Order: sequence, then C-alpha cells, then structure tokens
Amino acid sequence: MGKDMVFDQNRTGPLAAYRVIEMASTAAGPICGRMMADAGAEVIKIEPFSGDPIRTAGKQNKGKGLYSASLLRNKDTIAVNLKSDKGRAIIKQLAAHAHMVIQNFLPGKLDAWGIGYKELSNINPAIVMVSISGYGQSGPLRDKRGYGVICEAFSGLRHIIGDPDRPPARVGMAMTDYITGLYGAMGAMMALLNAKDTGIGQEIDLALYEAAFSLLETHVPNYDQLGTIVNRVGPSLPDSVVNNLYRTRDNVYLHVQGSQDPGFARLMNAIERPDIAQDERYRTRRARVANADYVEQTLESWFAKHDIIDVEETFTKCGVTYGRINTIDQVFEDPHFQARNMLPKVSDDVLGEIVLAGLVPKFLGTPGKLRHSAKPVGYDTERVLTEFCGFNKDEVSRLEREGVVKCDRAETSVSK
Repeated sequence: MGKDMVFDQNRTGPLAAYRVIEMASTAAGPICGRMMADAGAEVIKIEPFSGDPIRTAGKQNKGKGLYSASLLRNKDTIAVNLKSDKGRAIIKQLAAHAHMVIQNFLPGKLDAWGIGYKELSNINPAIVMVSISGYGQSGPLRDKRGYGVICEAFSGLRHIIGDPDRPPARVGMAMTDYITGLYGAMGAMMALLNAKDTGIGQEIDLALYEAAFSLLETHVPNYDQLGTIVNRVGPSLPDSVVNNLYRTRDNVYLHVQGSQDPGFARLMNAIERPDIAQDERYRTRRARVANADYVEQTLESWFAKHDIIDVEETFTKCGVTYGRINTIDQVFEDPHFQARNMLPKVSDDVLGEIVLAGLVPKFLGTPGKLRHSAKPVGYDTERVLTEFCGFNKDEVSRLEREGVVKCDRAETSVSK
C-alpha cells in the first residue's frame, strides 16, 4: 500500500463531536488518547520529527512498530517543533478549536514554553488538560522523572506481585500506564461534562504512582487499623478461599473463584465433596480463610487426577466459576473472541492489514470503529494546519523549510 494508502476519516462513536490534542508519549498519555480516539474523538497527535519514541518500542515488522500500530490507531498525526516559537503558536491555534489536551511533559515544562494550562485556558476557557507525570504536579518529588514501572515500585504495588519466595515480579505489559490512561480518560470525561455545564474547563493532575497506589485500596485500612503489611502470595488472593490457580493432570492451568459461599458449595459439589461445604470449618467465607490449607490440598489432589476436558465439562455443568489460562495463540483460536470482534483486521499503510485488539467498551447505541492503524509521522500536518490554523499550502511549505513542522506528503490523498 505505502503512499497509495487512503485512511478512513469517517469517525463514529459517542465522542465524534470532540477534538483532542495529544502532546504525550510513552505510554500513559497515548493510551488515554487511544481510548478517546476509539470512542470517535478527533485526536490530533503532536509528534517530534523523529516520532513518538513508542514507535520504536516492542517488536517490528517491515520497519513498522507493532505496538505503536495499535497505540496510535485512529489518530491524526502532525509533526511540530515545540522548541520553536512558531511551533508553539501552532499549539495555541489548535487549542482554540479543541475540547481537551493530553500532555505528559515534566511539570512546569509547558508553562515555561507558554503553552501550559493557564495560557491555553486564556485562549479557550472550556478546555480540559490532562497532565500526566510520574509523581504529580506538586510535592517534593514533583520534578523527578518516572516511568510507569518505576512509579509502580514506589507505590507499593510491585511489592505484592509474584511469589513469596522470590523477588517482586512484574506483569509482562505496561500495567501502570494502562491504569493511568484509564483514569485519564475517565477524569477527562468528568471534567468535560462539568465544562459543558459551566463553560469552564480545568487541569487534571494525574500521577502514575497514585494510579498504581489506588489498586492497594483494600490494604490501606488493613495497615492503618491492624498493622498488616501485605506480601506476595503468588496466584492466590489474600483472605479469599477459594481463589487460586490449579494444574490439571495434563498440565493445563486454570484459575478457580469460589470464595463466596454459594460458589464454594457448587465447587465442592463438582469435586464430589459436598460434605466440606457443609462442615462448620469451611461453610462460611471467614471460616475457610482460617482453615485454608485443607481446602487447598483437597483441590490440588483432585485436579491432579483429572484432565482439562473432564474438568471443564464438570465445572460447566455444576456452574463453577473458572477460567483456563490462555496463551495468545489460544486467544486467536477461541470462537468467543471472534464472535465479540476482539481480533479485527485493520488497514495498515506498511503491512496491508494487521490484527489489533478490539474496542473496549462496546457502545451499543453509538458504536466506535477501528478505522486504521498508526499513520506515518506528520501524515496530517498539512491538512490540519490548513483546516484549523488558517495556513495555505505555500505557508505550510515555508514552515517546513524553517524546521517548524514536518509533512508526510501522502496526506493529500486522505479521504474527507
């Protein structure tokens, strides 16, 4: 496809009337922006001439980053030199026509450049800015650099991930960035609703470490009231029995959740041990926590004698809540993922087509859609500057010669 690629610009979804400026990179900000774009918002991504560093993260095929192909999907991209006065003037012009800005520069950086929230809100009082940083816009660690995994460690979350006899582990993806991106999208929508009612926007101060720390919600009062320091417990969940991982005779792992009394009774019926569910030592949730060893040993012994096919048939029949631990190839083969359109094929300018993770959530009344994967850096520069900033093509060319912007000339073929 290459230069002949025509990207679908027909946005649909509940945010189709909204315009978002994304001045963010690697990775919480782009995750937040991707969520808005998937819901139909017009997301204009501002990139340096070399592109968002996320474009070089992860695996590649034919020179294209596969992670960024998804993370930058559904977005328009313009390349602007923010270190130049004219480049920053372009941001102000775009802000006049935008509802929201996402940025993750170090605290104070945009203010020093004259394009922080205060300056942009003077131009557009209703604008909402999501400001993402490692440690927040205030406090003693305000100026400290932080990535998601670093702030995850600082938050205390990393300490409880893994097995008790091994060092703290990490989840094999950018978990804290995704959590932060979710908070950013949710917070932005709250602020936009308020701005719709009042005409006044606001800045949202979103710290990576606080997003991670929020997942420790249950452990905060436990420490305050009881002095309990939570530790790693492997695949189980503290104070929750049954809620654990088990291996079948043919070496397949399943996670089983039977911590609530009705679910525990169904599980015990499934393994033909209804007597355990009726025993006072195991009948209630709190009793099971106090006597967990026998329950766990009984289940491990039962699983070791049964193959996965028999286990799934029995559990399904008895209404047990369980899930097989799938690998990615098994996900691709599973009919439920296909039926829910969670593995759609999307047009790509380099690869032709690429399978990306489907839309979440699904808006049944105003559905969004995956229109395209990541565009080349600067693909929409000329179009955006002429449509929203009042430049003509000759003026854009002059800005490009001056090093203010960069254009990928393929944008002239974009469908309107």
